[in-house]
Amino acid sequence: VISSANRPIFDWRQLTKWQIKENMLPENSDIRFKQYSFFQLYRKEVIAGAGLLVVLAVLILFLALSLIRRKKTEAFLRESRKELEESLAELSLKNFVLENAPISVLWLDSAGRILYANEMAAQTNGYTPKEILELNIFVIDLNMSKERFARLWQKMNDGNPVYMESVHTRKDGSQFPIEIHARQNTHKNHIVNVGFVLDVSNRKEMEETLKISENRYRSVLKVAMDGFMITDSKGHLTEVNPAFCQMTGYSEAELLSMEIADLEVANSREQIQEQISQIINTGQMRFESRHRHKNGRILDVEISSQYHTDLGDYFFCFIRDLT
Repeated sequence: VISSANRPIFDWRQLTKWQIKENMLPENSDIRFKQYSFFQLYRKEVIAGAGLLVVLAVLILFLALSLIRRKKTEAFLRESRKELEESLAELSLKNFVLENAPISVLWLDSAGRILYANEMAAQTNGYTPKEILELNIFVIDLNMSKERFARLWQKMNDGNPVYMESVHTRKDGSQFPIEIHARQNTHKNHIVNVGFVLDVSNRKEMEETLKISENRYRSVLKVAMDGFMITDSKGHLTEVNPAFCQMTGYSEAELLSMEIADLEVANSREQIQEQISQIINTGQMRFESRHRHKNGRILDVEISSQYHTDLGDYFFCFIRDLT
């Protein structure tokens, strides 16, 4: 220890040797030859450097998180873009199908206004695609009243599809029969009536032609001099004409409850089935046989039979009385 005029002077090396702590020294002591640590020497620089490292670490972490988030975002965007492209492709396909469908498609709102019409709907009704969207259902379907439309709307609103026949009126005033299959759906948060409309003009014409043909066929059978009957593959009579009723003495109702075996005299049931098999194999046959009249009298008859599969397994037979 060295004393100076103002304060005592201590050798830090001796203090360390004798394990004397600095807080045990008098105030204002001057400690010489003290060895400072790196931190003590460069405390400010170390603190500044540590702070800089912390800032750099935080920045690196932020950049790493940003990079991870960016990669996730890019992956999400790629997936979303793929889904969007697939959705657009599917939507494009659906629009293509709707626009090129061979039947008319109409979307109506609750007031009957036409919200959408495909190309076939416009073409069938004689309007341009723009013109038909300015109309309502009551213009093209004169059988549709507002009251009836409201009832149908309520029926579909209850979850029931609607099937009906009606008549549509074209722009030029001509009319044509149609079939409608409709149900409700939601489009852009609005409830719409989606109707599939089929022009059945050709079918109606065919039905009318078939009806006329059938009436002619029945008229011919009614006035025919020969008897006529239709039987199935089991020998049951399914249809007879008045001449055959008169020939056998039975009413039409009685004959339709009978089999060939009930009339046949010449052949047994087994022989009749063999004969039916022969007609099936050859397609047609003409032969003679004997039938029993209702009063017991025996009739000699000639039968011409044809087998048809296009109308079902039926035999068409003309019977001539040879007695």
